[in-house]
Amino acid sequence: MKVLTNIYDALRKHVKIFGFHHKTIFDLFEWENGFSAKYGLYEYDYENIKFHIRSSGKIYSNIISNNGIPPYLEKYTQ
Repeated sequence: MKVLTNIYDALRKHVKIFGFHHKTIFDLFEWENGFSAKYGLYEYDYENIKFHIRSSGKIYSNIISNNGIPPYLEKYTQ
């Protein structure tokens, strides 16, 4: 999540950030890779037809809920 680190650095420099959108909430079908590209915040379980939040989704949720990067992730911002 290098982009979040850059946003964090900009906020510390008092740059106004108006928003951020993750590329996609769910995995998508890609013409080149089919369903093998896994970069959504939720994964789709084709066998059970359910969505499951990924660890990255939980981290992103935590960042949003706290309106900032939680202390346990600070080490990744340097």
